[in-house]
Amino acid sequence: MADVHQVTTATFDDEVTKATEPVLVEFWSVGCPACRVVAPTVRAVAERYEGRAKVVRVNVDENPASALEHGVNGLPLLVLFKDGAEVDRVLGTATASKLEAMIDRAL
Repeated sequence: MADVHQVTTATFDDEVTKATEPVLVEFWSVGCPACRVVAPTVRAVAERYEGRAKVVRVNVDENPASALEHGVNGLPLLVLFKDGAEVDRVLGTATASKLEAMIDRAL
């Protein structure tokens, strides 16, 4: 099973911007009902793309600097990075097909 691990402000650069593969970042919060809805979809996408793309989560309550730096203005926010730069984003719950299309364009 693919790992959707937590990234912090301190590890963001190493885990996301310096990654050689595309990285889907889920910005989320414990108190966000929509985040709980989208979490299983994010896990399924992580499993489907294991070995080709990375999927990580950032808890915005614990990492407000990351949220500010990446313009998080609502949750959940899913941002795709490729070669260290943001290439796509979707705010709110997203379907697996939407997330897969984002990743496929980056591969």
